Amino acid sequence: MATSFGVLFSLPAECVKLGLIVTPLVFIYPTTKRYFKYPQLVLGTTFNFGVMIGYAASATPAIVNWQVCLPFYIGGIMWTVVYDTIYAF
Repeated sequence: MATSFGVLFSLPAECVKLGLIVTPLVFIYPTTKRYFKYPQLVLGTTFNFGVMIGYAASATPAIVNWQVCLPFYIGGIMWTVVYDTIYAF
């Protein structure tokens, strides 16, 4: 985690904000495997948040354009749910 936070804090402030928003999901995911019916949804939400952080890191004003990122984010979540469900079987 220390290395991850080191990388995160080297990015622009918007990326740090987004990274801190998703951090609780990183810690919650392992327990969702036991207590939540669809842990793949939590995995997809957490794993694909990198779309937002990557866009903010590469954008000239470091602000997320939701019209661009949201379709990729939702598509990534759906893909993660599908492949993790197949892997679970």
